[in-house]
Amino acid sequence: MSQRVTVAQALELAIQHHNAGRLDDAESIYSQILDALPDHHDALHLLGLVAHEREEHEKAAELIGRAVALAPQVGEMHGNLALVLQDLGRDDDAIAHFETALSLSPDFTEGHHNLGLLLQARGEQEAALGRFERAVTLAPDFVQARCHFADTLLNCGQPEEAIPHYRHALSVDPSLAPAHANLGTALLACGNTADALDSLRRAVRLDRDSDANWVALAAGIERVRIDSLNDAFRDEVLTLLDHQAVDPQTVVPAILPALHAILQDDGPFPDDPLLLRALTLSPFRDLDIEATLTARRRALLCAAPEALPFACALAQHCFLNEYVFAVTEAEENAVAELAETSDLVPMALATLATYRPLHELEDAEQWPDREWPAPLKAVIQKQVTEPIEERRLRTEIPALTPIENSVSAAVREQYETNPYPRWSRFASRHTPNPIGEVLRGAPLHFDLGEYSSPEAPDVLIAGCGTGQQPLLAASRYENAAILAIDLSLSSLSYAVRKTRDADIGNIEYAQADILALGQLDRRFDLIECVGVLHHLDDPLVGWQILSDLLHPGGVMKIGLYSEAARQDVIAGRALIAEHELAATPSGIRRARELVAADPALESLHKRHSYYSASEWRDLVFHVQEHRFTLSQIADALMALDLQFLGFEMRDQDTVRAFRKGHGDQVTDLDAWHSFETANPDTFRGMYQFWVRKR
Repeated sequence: MSQRVTVAQALELAIQHHNAGRLDDAESIYSQILDALPDHHDALHLLGLVAHEREEHEKAAELIGRAVALAPQVGEMHGNLALVLQDLGRDDDAIAHFETALSLSPDFTEGHHNLGLLLQARGEQEAALGRFERAVTLAPDFVQARCHFADTLLNCGQPEEAIPHYRHALSVDPSLAPAHANLGTALLACGNTADALDSLRRAVRLDRDSDANWVALAAGIERVRIDSLNDAFRDEVLTLLDHQAVDPQTVVPAILPALHAILQDDGPFPDDPLLLRALTLSPFRDLDIEATLTARRRALLCAAPEALPFACALAQHCFLNEYVFAVTEAEENAVAELAETSDLVPMALATLATYRPLHELEDAEQWPDREWPAPLKAVIQKQVTEPIEERRLRTEIPALTPIENSVSAAVREQYETNPYPRWSRFASRHTPNPIGEVLRGAPLHFDLGEYSSPEAPDVLIAGCGTGQQPLLAASRYENAAILAIDLSLSSLSYAVRKTRDADIGNIEYAQADILALGQLDRRFDLIECVGVLHHLDDPLVGWQILSDLLHPGGVMKIGLYSEAARQDVIAGRALIAEHELAATPSGIRRARELVAADPALESLHKRHSYYSASEWRDLVFHVQEHRFTLSQIADALMALDLQFLGFEMRDQDTVRAFRKGHGDQVTDLDAWHSFETANPDTFRGMYQFWVRKR
């Protein structure tokens, strides 16, 4: 037998070992071939693949690179070298070899697919679409390419075009949970909520361990109103409410009709597990269900001990909404008598906790050490143990700046009394990524030009409130060191406790006034200041200070109130001034009654903030509020030499509606002004947008 036949047989045996995962055996034979024939490009290429599988990327690049140099006409080797270079972070070189591979082998399906993945990761969505489309044209049942094609269409705001590709992939392999989840998301974007929920629930059933599937299902449920739940759906909703990646306050509004039916049908003190769990996790933002809960609370004043589970759930609910429900004089008298009782039995203590926070009562510090029924123990944890811990944490929070500005001092006092917002659980739903990937990826798709992500970014959250924003930043930005500041120690201590509960260690909290931050000897790669500047004495002075703290080329997220979108808030503030209401518990409740009784202010009591005392105070009783137009924002950006990158919006329907009339002018504030003029509620929450320092 000739040497050539012998080498061929040896190579075939090595490939068999390789395909079976016996890498050591394959490597040994490839090496023997190369000892005899050092320029055998197939052996070099295959030995490089072994190194790649072992994640020895430098070695793999050297071996496959030698093979390519010996046989530059083999497209497959260029394609595999590109994959190795990609793993080494040499994306430009990888793209060059992918393109060479495809010029040599235009029908190289895997090459088109892999190049598409690389382009997609770089944010070059349109180019990626072309490669994925070519791959599925060549191999219609190539499921991975079909799904990635559909995913990119979806990320580019083309859900209708994505749907048939997901359906095709699922016709080939119905077990693909991510495809079901993404099909559901696409159907949801097209308004087909019934089919969307079917797909999203199927994804969860196929892969219950995937956070992404649960997050997608939560997003689907968030868009609907559910009147009733069968047993299977009920179990899924219960799981959603406690899932680590899901914010329960996004799920509860969708199931309020079903919860209200339970409240009305199951007697005065229902013990339905779904209802009780939902009560502990979120305010119920609905006037009718609030009226029912208010009546149920009143009935607790003369209820039997069997009502304890409901009383405890309602106590947690009322603590979460900060006792915003209306109270009659008779109730106040009865509660005052309860509070004076020297030794409260569990039912009485639970009932009292539905009207006022237990930590304010005498001897409350002794209660955590006593034995209580499990439902009441949870109430004492929330209303006594945690507030005591927050009081202790206040003493540990450093002060970075003095708070000398009179407006800043007044704002601080507001949030010391009403830290904003109170929330139940942080939903860790992101995988941290470099800043550039976050801003270039879905749903933002910002054009960052030559922006290069810092490896370990310094991030400032200016006005962090009770901690949700810095926690989100910690879960969003890779390797970030985060400084989170606020005026209010009450808000900061709440944030510190919640951050420790979440076991997140890269956030530093401190008390500071933005207007005094000019003295800070520190610069940042990214600054977020959302819902804060418009409460300063002079927002533009504060914005200038923050801009000065930003590294050249750094990015900043800003949130400002829209003049056009807050006309109902302006009317509500005028009503409060007319009635001379103070920002006290009774004044806050009275303002809610006046607004609910005025048909002209219906949109105001439909706002999220109406159903929480601190949020309602923030909305209509705030001691300082500025509002902006897009023209004013454009002028500020010019004065500060900041480049507008685009708006951050959860509701992609708004973006699609804008594009229908204004095309790709997504960074043109004049175009957005025109759109807002026609749609004044567009920025009902606030303008949230990103800028970059030139």
